Amino acid sequence: MAATTGKLAKADARLDICKHSWAQRPDLQKVEAATLCFAELAEGLIGDSQPDAVELRKRALNATLEGHFYILHRSPRTEAERTHIAHGLEVVEQFILDYPQEGAGSYWRASFLTKEAQMKDRGRVIPTNMMSALKKIRADLALAMDKSPTFHRYGPFRIYGKMQIMAPAFPAGGNAREGELYLRRAYDLDWVDAGNPSLNVFPASINAIFLAEGLIKVGKNDEAKVILNRLIQNDVSIYGEEKRPDTLEDQAQAKVLVETL
Repeated sequence: MAATTGKLAKADARLDICKHSWAQRPDLQKVEAATLCFAELAEGLIGDSQPDAVELRKRALNATLEGHFYILHRSPRTEAERTHIAHGLEVVEQFILDYPQEGAGSYWRASFLTKEAQMKDRGRVIPTNMMSALKKIRADLALAMDKSPTFHRYGPFRIYGKMQIMAPAFPAGGNAREGELYLRRAYDLDWVDAGNPSLNVFPASINAIFLAEGLIKVGKNDEAKVILNRLIQNDVSIYGEEKRPDTLEDQAQAKVLVETL
């Protein structure tokens, strides 16, 4: 028991090291280091059936996936994009195998499959790869919304909403009205959580960006501007070390969007 306890203590210490590198976003070298760190931590916990170890491995796998996605999203048209999509999809399958009851795996698979299809369709007039992947992406998002709707700050609602509002009705099956509904759901529920002191969370800036972009798409520019200005005026000092880099990045994007309205 003492040896097992010691192993978990070392894993917890390793997690702190990984999180320190992750907090230095947007430095992609630091994000690469953090992603590798999380992956090694998850690998080191394979086979440990203690509840704390099982939970820690799940956290490490999720963080590994977030790292891969962060890098590929900021590395379009590079080998890094292709590499991190491939690695992300490998980790996703392991996550789903180990944690089938969780919706997070389906959420991440939908996210990586979307990026893979977009990469393959780049330069094409007709997005044939996206058309082929849509059925699987929608099925994964449906599973994620059913099993883990709050994951990644209502990420399944957010991703599904953006897909529906941005995709054409024919032949992709997009639905702007439904998309707006799901984007609003993610944004509104996130603010409800932020108003609950027991949760100790602040509204996720990404929900504001996604909703604003969706509203702009359907011509509701005035409302989009209100949401963006609300984000811009957020005091980033209230966010912890882990979330502050993303909030600053989203605030910068919000300022660019406001200037176009």
